[in-house]
Amino acid sequence: MEKTTSRRRRAIIATGAMAVAAAATTTLGVASPALAEPVSTAGCARTFGYDGGQAQIDNCAGNGVKGWGWVYGAKSASWTTAYVKLADGNQYALTADANTTNTAGWNSPVRTVVICNHYLVGWAPPIPYWSCSKEWTV
Repeated sequence: MEKTTSRRRRAIIATGAMAVAAAATTTLGVASPALAEPVSTAGCARTFGYDGGQAQIDNCAGNGVKGWGWVYGAKSASWTTAYVKLADGNQYALTADANTTNTAGWNSPVRTVVICNHYLVGWAPPIPYWSCSKEWTV
């Protein structure tokens, strides 16, 4: 009984914290520069981070594709999406659930990436909101 009550309290506190965060966001989908994490580079691969979510883009992966991407879902989010624009004009969304990863390859190099963390707040029905980074050039 005590474990169940403790879990419920944690769920209520977490939901309350997410609701406060949602209320503090004045516009959906707007980047918050204060939350943007540094961008790092290593060889051809570039790693981008935003509020716990991460994406890595490699335009010279050497595996037969011209553009390759990896995304890590922020632990605090319901899921994280890396939105990429390719040199050929196509756009794709690469999504990973919280604390998981996902990869994809494309037949055109990646030109830009935006990382968005998506949240579901409350129950019956949950209210969706999201927060996104700025658009980075790869």
